[in-house]
Parts: sequence; C-alpha cells; structure tokens
Amino acid sequence: MGQVAALTRLPAPIQDELITRILSGFGAYGFGTYDDLVQWLLDTHGINSKRSALWRYSKATRDKFERLVKLGMPVNHLVKNRCLIEAQGIAKVERELMRRLTEKSDSLYAYLDEKVTP
Repeated sequence: MGQVAALTRLPAPIQDELITRILSGFGAYGFGTYDDLVQWLLDTHGINSKRSALWRYSKATRDKFERLVKLGMPVNHLVKNRCLIEAQGIAKVERELMRRLTEKSDSLYAYLDEKVTP
C-alpha cells in the first residue's frame, strides 16, 4: 500500500495529469496499458512506480469519479475541480448533475415530437 499512498501525495499538477489519463481511458488522451502509464510517469516526471500500485490507484480513482464522467461531466472539468467535488461530496455532486440534466427534460427530447416529413 506504500506506493499507492505515494501516488496520492504527488504534486497536484502531476496528479491531475495522471487522473486525466486514467479517466480518459485508452487512446490519445488516456494510456495504452498500465506498463505505458508506469513508463510515462518515469520518463515524464522521474517517478518510479510499480504496475500493481498504479492499477490500485487507477481503480480507486475510477471507482470515485467514473460515474460523474458517465453522467457527462468533462474529464478536464472534473480534474480541475476535483478537490471541490470531493469537499462537497461526490454523491451530492452526482445528484446535482442529475438534477440539472433532468431539469429541462421536456426540451432534452423535444426532437422526438417533431414530425418527420418525407
């Protein structure tokens, strides 16, 4: 658990980059494999971490924030405001996001009521 704890104490800019890569998943903004993530930390920031520690950190990060991403919160907004989100409580932020998404539910699906002319 020592290496996972060390990852939680990274400087904020590095932690923000790491969380962005984790929540963005695979591909251009995310990462290919956990080995790639380990290599990126070492090459870019000189931080040596074990693959298993990064996996545990990634799992905890995804468990904490992935629902907000699935509800449509942009990853960059989430990462920028993660301390505020955690301070307010993730469940509270989820409820507020759901409320805002459903607040104008009649207009969200208004296009379904439009008549289609051939």
